[in-house]
Amino acid sequence: MQALGLSFLVSTVTLAVGRASGGAFGTSVAWVLVLTLVPALEGIAPLGQFIRCRISTVAFRRCFCWGLLMLGVHLAVRNW
Repeated sequence: MQALGLSFLVSTVTLAVGRASGGAFGTSVAWVLVLTLVPALEGIAPLGQFIRCRISTVAFRRCFCWGLLMLGVHLAVRNW
């Protein structure tokens, strides 16, 4: 589970660096993106481990899939 989180973190940071170097967004947006990494890092840190010990795998998967679904709906509606 922790390796998956680390993989998502590394791929997200790499994508953000690539887009920033291509001029996709300015430095003001870059700071917001850096701040959004704090919860991701916290999920890998002891708080994430604490929560993982208390939630079942099924509940985690359900929450994760619903989160992805909501993100997809948001992106689809926003670009409609």
